[in-house]
Amino acid sequence: MGRLSIVLIERRAMPRQSLAAWFQHHCQEVRLVTHPDPAELCRRARPIRDVDIVIFSIGWAAVTDGEVLQTIERLRHVLAELPLVLMSDRE
Repeated sequence: MGRLSIVLIERRAMPRQSLAAWFQHHCQEVRLVTHPDPAELCRRARPIRDVDIVIFSIGWAAVTDGEVLQTIERLRHVLAELPLVLMSDRE
């Protein structure tokens, strides 16, 4: 079995870079690709291959927020075969 491949969608640069550094330091068996823009990722998602999980950070937004729901819908439509994990800054 190969390395686990994760796409992390995080709009904010500092959390995105911090999470990438954490994964690099603690999870060498994980290949992490970060992306700041879920809409752009959806536009070019068709050629995405060899990805096991997509993590979508919604920051402080609520899951019920209209923009968040639309983005989740687009991600599910384009990346339907992949598990989608939501990450939130809320408790």
